Amino acid sequence: MRHTNVMNKDEETNQAAREAMKGAFYGTVKWGAAVGVLCGVGYAVSPLFRSFTIQFKTYIAMSGIAFGAALEAENRMSAYRNMMKLQHKAARNAMLQKALDEEYGPEEE
Repeated sequence: MRHTNVMNKDEETNQAAREAMKGAFYGTVKWGAAVGVLCGVGYAVSPLFRSFTIQFKTYIAMSGIAFGAALEAENRMSAYRNMMKLQHKAARNAMLQKALDEEYGPEEE
């Protein structure tokens, strides 16, 4: 059976995946710390929170962590997409300028 490893052929795709993973890791750490603090406060202050089972407390914490990871990964991907659009636009403009310079000569000021 022939294996095609398409994902490794496109460097831009790999870089986008790396940015998403960085964002997910950062979101996990940041939101995990925030959820941990909030759960600690909830445990100290709220008798209702203390009455929850350990499974439900874990679910609450994991939901916040997963949400934060997804949110930060999406933010990183959006920023990366915008950066790549600007780079592609600059490359197109440079090619156009080069073509114009070849056809009409360099621009004089």
